[in-house]
Amino acid sequence: MQEMCLSDNPFTGKIPDFIGNWTNLKLLRLEGNYFEGPIPSSFPKLTSLESLRIIGLSNVSSSLDFIRNLKNLTSLILRNALITGSIPSDIGELQNLQNLDLSFNNLTGHIPSALFTIKLLGIGPKPNTFSYAELRAATDDFSPLNKLGEGGFGSVYKGKLFDGRVVAVKQLSVASHQGTSQFVTEIATISMAWTLYESNQSLGLLDPTLVEFDENEALRMIRVGLLCTQASPMMRPPMSRVVTMLAGDIEASPVVSKPSYLTDWDFKDITSSIEAENTPSTGSEHSDNKNKNNLNPGIELEASPLNITKFSDIIGEGR
Repeated sequence: MQEMCLSDNPFTGKIPDFIGNWTNLKLLRLEGNYFEGPIPSSFPKLTSLESLRIIGLSNVSSSLDFIRNLKNLTSLILRNALITGSIPSDIGELQNLQNLDLSFNNLTGHIPSALFTIKLLGIGPKPNTFSYAELRAATDDFSPLNKLGEGGFGSVYKGKLFDGRVVAVKQLSVASHQGTSQFVTEIATISMAWTLYESNQSLGLLDPTLVEFDENEALRMIRVGLLCTQASPMMRPPMSRVVTMLAGDIEASPVVSKPSYLTDWDFKDITSSIEAENTPSTGSEHSDNKNKNNLNPGIELEASPLNITKFSDIIGEGR
């Protein structure tokens, strides 16, 4: 056996120690479960492992000492896995490593200088970023031969990175007025959704003409949608978990923070004036989630009086 995925299943207890005997494993994924730490002491025997992904361990912490023997690793993701101690000074010997994620742990000490010899490195909530020159090279200077299609924001191109990975590159253009309008509309919608969620009035986001629907299902969809709009990729759930949350197989995680780009770009909440219009007069009871039709702002976002100059600057040519 070379691949084992135990993701998004209600497994509990400790990670089985016998997994360390599967010495031919090349891929191991443990996420979306209820496993407890520590990481088994048998894991150093998985010397053929190329991709290890463990997300969300509880109770008992682990160190990173076990990775020293895993010389074939290209991807190591140990996120929110109760990893303690320091990063091994000899981690730079993992010369095949291209993707490293140790975010949301309790690591201490200094980052070893050897880490910076790794070609592609990502520690913490920042994703890999590429310069405009790298993207031009990957797409043969945005050659028409690599064009995959046209969207509201601009054209989408097929690109091949220097390490051989194939990616889709969207070239945003300020000349695309439709794209700019869509961009502002989407941000406005997220702003409205967050405000209603924060005030426990999420069902106000629904079309007021809806008569029969499952309220719990609607609230679940809205919550998952807000989770997927978090600015940090480390705070967004993987698609496998999104599917299980939408299906109702597992509970949707609570949304803990406002999407940061609403704050970073000083986006003015378009719902503030609308909520004022919908606020009941003195003596009236405030509406809750069940009074959904009275909460829906009923606005046309395209027609909202938003200044898009700032967003036009953000969506610069080729950015």
